[in-house]
Amino acid sequence: MDSNCNNAKDINKNIGILGGTFNPVHCGHLSMANEAIETGYVSCVAFLPLSIAPHKSNLDIADKEDRYNMLVLATQNNPKFSVWRDEIDRAGYTYTIDTLKILKKKYSDCNFVYIIGADALLGLDKWKEINEVFKLCKFLVIYRPGTNLEAVKLKIKELEQNYEVKINIVEDKGYKASSSFVRIALANGENTENLLPNVVYRYIIQHGLYGV
Repeated sequence: MDSNCNNAKDINKNIGILGGTFNPVHCGHLSMANEAIETGYVSCVAFLPLSIAPHKSNLDIADKEDRYNMLVLATQNNPKFSVWRDEIDRAGYTYTIDTLKILKKKYSDCNFVYIIGADALLGLDKWKEINEVFKLCKFLVIYRPGTNLEAVKLKIKELEQNYEVKINIVEDKGYKASSSFVRIALANGENTENLLPNVVYRYIIQHGLYGV
């Protein structure tokens, strides 16, 4: 897929990294990426689907190629979106620290901004080698109403003091969706029109994913 992020090696820019299982990718993921771009913190967003998630049960996770294909379909019409295979092609569990080291070698002239939700922020200091992670990228927190904003602000202050970093936060007023909610809705035959891009929904139907 040709996009601005795929040309990162030739352009000095802030590249947003949005990682996860994307099981499946939904409108909330795309809204987070758009918010990061629109606020000016990043110029493009690279989606990095995981092969095996180290902190999740993998029993209900779709095949990695299906998840990758759905991401490609969901992002194909936005030139500022890319889907990178740096994590999905690695065997075993993948950790952010290892991925960032690889990306820094490939795109040495670029700055990386890791995009996370407020819920992930609360456990950020438990990430593998988080001190080294902070040296390799910046963080942008996407806050959605419903999460305790004061707890988020306190956590950001704690991390900034402990690791001498700067963490930015923006509010996402877009879709309030989660992959688990989408999977339940699909299995129950509920309307997911406002949760999933049409191309992703059609792919799920065609391949019989998530009990559909």
